[in-house]
Amino acid sequence: MTQVAALGEARHVWPLLGSVASRFMTMNKNSYNTSGLVVLLLGMAWQGLSDSPSESGRMLTVIRDALRAGRAEETLRIVENYERQYRNDSEALLRLAMLMSESSQHQAAAREFDRINELRPHSPDVLYNLGVALYHLQRLDEAAQALAESADLDARPSEVHFSLGLVASEGGDHENAIIEFRHALDRAPQRADFHYLLGQEYFRLNCWVGAAAAYQRATELDPGKALYLAGLGETRMATHDYESATKAFERAAQLDPDFIDINYLIGYGYQRQMKLDLARKYFEQQLTITPDHLESLANLGFLALEQDRLADAQNYLNKVLAKAPDHTAANFDLGRTWSRLGRDDRAIEAFSRVLLVSPDHTQAQYQLFLCYSRARQPARAQAALSEFKKLEELDKQSRRDQANLEKVRKIRYSGSQEGKD
Repeated sequence: MTQVAALGEARHVWPLLGSVASRFMTMNKNSYNTSGLVVLLLGMAWQGLSDSPSESGRMLTVIRDALRAGRAEETLRIVENYERQYRNDSEALLRLAMLMSESSQHQAAAREFDRINELRPHSPDVLYNLGVALYHLQRLDEAAQALAESADLDARPSEVHFSLGLVASEGGDHENAIIEFRHALDRAPQRADFHYLLGQEYFRLNCWVGAAAAYQRATELDPGKALYLAGLGETRMATHDYESATKAFERAAQLDPDFIDINYLIGYGYQRQMKLDLARKYFEQQLTITPDHLESLANLGFLALEQDRLADAQNYLNKVLAKAPDHTAANFDLGRTWSRLGRDDRAIEAFSRVLLVSPDHTQAQYQLFLCYSRARQPARAQAALSEFKKLEELDKQSRRDQANLEKVRKIRYSGSQEGKD
């Protein structure tokens, strides 16, 4: 393995998943109360409000106006009066619950739906909306319980399984999230957002083929969403299909030029194809938008090093380290730069900083061995070589374990075309 290839193996794409997933989840939470069953219940609630007895209708109108005006104390006082007056009237409480839900007053919504559930137990729509309110409050175990009971009572609505998938995902249970999103897609196969979320869960479990199939289907159903193309590009990157990844990122950029970090992602794709001038262009373009974009600076340092522009490499890498002294890739490339300049003493300092942050960094350990060898420090060279061999064996075992895990997941998800990996 050449030094450049070894470095490539040690690098990985800056975590697109974090920024893209959080953007989607924020978007989804903001629109949660206007999807699926909740839309139907909102319609019922507001129809009920207009037809409701004069006293409850008047109180709901006052509550709604106070909420819109931001009069918190007045809202709380009227809500408490309403709850006392209509404590045993499930229809009246439903109108209040939906008003609270629509206004993102999730604590109040959860309280009202919980009371309605006491008055009208085993209602799938009430349990569903209770689960949604609890989800917004991050009471994930309780949300999952309410949603699961709703699904047991009426498994048909796709939104219930969609919600269960979101709860499982946020709780870190990605395998159950996959199961629930697949149940949702069985009931609503044309929902692009369901396919996208399924792709995210497959990606988190390193099921690349399943992720790619889900993202691809999402882009086919909704070709105007940059987010879905970015997910597809991310998956292609993970499978080392850098050309396809770059094309997906470029299509995303055409749809949304302001998409987060998109120039960096395109540049990274070109870098992995060894199209270094194009990579440099996009990294520099990212810096015009985000001047302190550390990953673009770090990769510009890497490119300068590969093109033997050592002064430029030091300049870029030192900018990164001024902001993030523990940046692994920047310290590693700075060490390589010092080695090229014949300063093994400084290179040793840089590689040692890498290992302080990432003790399992195989290539940094190997570079230390080379530096100590050139510096005629045989004892330290031998110790570094010994550590390198241990890490190399651990890397091999990790790859074997990952391959075995992926085989198990292939079997587990073999029932779905998007799960075949």
